[in-house]
Amino acid sequence: MFIAMFISGTIGYFALESQQASENIVFARCVIGTIFLTLYVFIFKKYPSAKDITLKTCIGLLVGGVTLVFNWLFLFKSYIELSMGLTTVIYNTQPFILIILGSVLLKERLKLEHFMLVAVSFIGLTTIVLGGDIQQNDIKITGVVNAMIAATLYALSTIYTKKISNLTPTFIALCHLLIGCFVFASFFDIDDFNLHIDNVHNLIVLGLVHTGFMYIFLYGAYEKSNVSSLAIMSFIYPLVALIIDVLAYNLVLTETEISGVFIILLSLIIYNSLNYLKAKRKLKNA
Repeated sequence: MFIAMFISGTIGYFALESQQASENIVFARCVIGTIFLTLYVFIFKKYPSAKDITLKTCIGLLVGGVTLVFNWLFLFKSYIELSMGLTTVIYNTQPFILIILGSVLLKERLKLEHFMLVAVSFIGLTTIVLGGDIQQNDIKITGVVNAMIAATLYALSTIYTKKISNLTPTFIALCHLLIGCFVFASFFDIDDFNLHIDNVHNLIVLGLVHTGFMYIFLYGAYEKSNVSSLAIMSFIYPLVALIIDVLAYNLVLTETEISGVFIILLSLIIYNSLNYLKAKRKLKNA
């Protein structure tokens, strides 16, 4: 799990260093990831039987795949407009967006503590927007909005992917990437694709490591890790991104922005701690 979360925290660095348009990065990531996962799925026989592919499953795969790859698009745009570190912190408000979407789409009851945590994370988000250079506010707000759109799309992808129970996670991931290849083939701009020996390795790493190997690590980690370790490890992702942003791009946060980051991370700590205690009580009563 540590490996998967650490790798996740470096996505922004390789995306920025590739010096490509966001649409081109998504397409390249889908193509390279598809080649890798196709080999993995067929070598290790992770593919389903024909009876497992139903119309309902296909719709779930289509919606989950489209929302996943467009989530990448808005995430990469936010890296450019905001910063890698701040984007990742905002992007990690996904659990709270998932709570809101669950109450709206799945008619799940919104608990008081969850509502309060959503409100706290929104305060943190607002604090980040208000911090920093006021002259950069237009660009900054666009970056924040793109990060929130990305998080919302990822939450939607999670909802529809969780409904698919008859396929292996790696086969689902492969289907999502195939869908991404078809969708972003029309967005791919060959004239703006600056393929050079100095930056091509960044796209290869994004496709092989962050999409291929990471999917296998991540799904394996979810199956083997307990709730408490998952809660702790989930904070490695934004922390690694912030550290890389400071070291590689000399990110300097104002006190207001640091406060906003702290508020969001604190709300996530409380959220994961509540989930851990809930799971522990269930195990004790089982």
